[in-house]
Amino acid sequence: MQRYSIGRDEGNDVIINDVSVSRRHAELIDVGGGVYKLVDSGSSNGTWCLGDSGWQQVISAELDADALVRIGNHDTSVTTLLMAVGVTPIRPGSDAETRRNPSR
Repeated sequence: MQRYSIGRDEGNDVIINDVSVSRRHAELIDVGGGVYKLVDSGSSNGTWCLGDSGWQQVISAELDADALVRIGNHDTSVTTLLMAVGVTPIRPGSDAETRRNPSR
């Protein structure tokens, strides 16, 4: 399982330079098969996922690459977060493993 830290601090894998984002805000975990787990790290402004009934705050959620997420006040997607660390996301049910982009 590959893990990626998300936050404002430069020590994170994904850096979001936004005052609403905590220094160590959340973690994105590749659990395999095109499923990604987004886990809040006790952030001040929360971690959110867009569902059928709108934005919902989450402590931990399993998502696919197309999921829209909000880190603090910063809207993004699982795909965008993965691409920021040089990972090409896979779609659910794919036999392929998550692949690293050769350009990074």
